[in-house]
Amino acid sequence: MAHSVLTATPAHDIWRSRWLDIAFAALWLPLAFSTWTAWEIRRAPLALPLLAENLLIMLLFLLRRPSRQVARSPKAWILAVLGTLAPLLMRPAIPLAFPLPLVSLGLQGLAAVGMLAALARLGRSFGVVPAHRGLVNEGLYGQVRHPIYAFEMAFYVAFVLGNLSVANAAVLVAFIVTQILRADQEERLLRSDLRYRNYTRQVRFRFIPGLL
Repeated sequence: MAHSVLTATPAHDIWRSRWLDIAFAALWLPLAFSTWTAWEIRRAPLALPLLAENLLIMLLFLLRRPSRQVARSPKAWILAVLGTLAPLLMRPAIPLAFPLPLVSLGLQGLAAVGMLAALARLGRSFGVVPAHRGLVNEGLYGQVRHPIYAFEMAFYVAFVLGNLSVANAAVLVAFIVTQILRADQEERLLRSDLRYRNYTRQVRFRFIPGLL
């Protein structure tokens, strides 16, 4: 969810097409519908914040700024797809002994609120693959360089804590590795921008303030 180098791209470039933004927004419709169904039928505690997140992502796809350049490397796009879809492979497991399920739910709720705050602050600079849409360096982005990835990883760590299985743990490890590689891809592109290099000197940590 970051930006790229400043080289201009032809106006007719398909990667800058508003139709592509609309198509990406439409991909989040099933997720929004499933979270709404989870709330309507089961009153699932996390359904509303996750519904808000999915609706916000759809809105940001429609409102985001046109990019000056979008990453073209297959690696960047594959990582974006894997990072988006991998968590869908996680499944509920037999609940563990109290209070782990409650702790898991509480941590997921906090991480979901954090994701919403980071998405809202990123605003029209939102993207799934590296693309330059303007540098955001305030709010949560003044604490770490990749707050959305950080909260996503925290959310799924909390989920696996309450739904422990070998399959879920394997998906979690793959997801965390993917998110770290996505951050690497973004920063490799961004470092060609002097403003971003200055930003990395001011905000030294990528995911956890003072640690990582």
